Amino acid sequence: MIIHGIIACGGNSERYAQSVGEETPFPKHLQEIGGKTLLTRSFEALIYNVPEIKSVTFALNRQLEKPYIEHMKEIQKAHPEIQLSFTSTVKIDGRHLFTNIKTAVYEGVYDLSHHKIYLGNPIVAIALGDSVVRNGDTGAIQTDLNKHHSSLAEGSSLGIFQSGKSEGLIYWFSRLNGLGEGDPDFREDGQKYGLSRWNCNTKGELTVAKRDLGYPLTMDETALIYPHYGKERR
Repeated sequence: MIIHGIIACGGNSERYAQSVGEETPFPKHLQEIGGKTLLTRSFEALIYNVPEIKSVTFALNRQLEKPYIEHMKEIQKAHPEIQLSFTSTVKIDGRHLFTNIKTAVYEGVYDLSHHKIYLGNPIVAIALGDSVVRNGDTGAIQTDLNKHHSSLAEGSSLGIFQSGKSEGLIYWFSRLNGLGEGDPDFREDGQKYGLSRWNCNTKGELTVAKRDLGYPLTMDETALIYPHYGKERR
């Protein structure tokens, strides 16, 4: 099965910008944990957990294209086996993230030299660019993707979540033309595959991910999680 990856990183990052006192749009996905950006971590987890992926499109905020594309070129050098491309997201108020992604892809996908390319209508795996995802059991993921392959090819969708409910999306699988509103046709719990994720919408959330992944924190970072750290207790 050939699957095309899409990494959603086109928002303005209002909450993250507010948490660090910056203006929007803010390049949240280029913030680092352990020497790797959130975008790199999202990408590397996606191609590890879904090894059928041989190409990935990054859905970018048009205002942040330049720094993101420069970073994508670094990712491409490190992973020449994966064909990278990008599209500029078109935010439609009141519409689902996936509707906006589909609209952007239909308006144009480009390689890193800005040449337009044609995707067709592949089965896609969507990941969130601001989520740090732990590598899981690829064999178990592969087994279920094979089980659902016919349904996915015919237009059904499969969502893998942090819990069995529609909370904490990790990956979403669907035909490109089937993206839109609503719940997935099939739903799986990420724990089934050894998957867990940390969504980094603020500096504090990124710091929690850094701590949980075993990286040392500075005193300022520790104070984000434990506000009374270092203060005398009466």
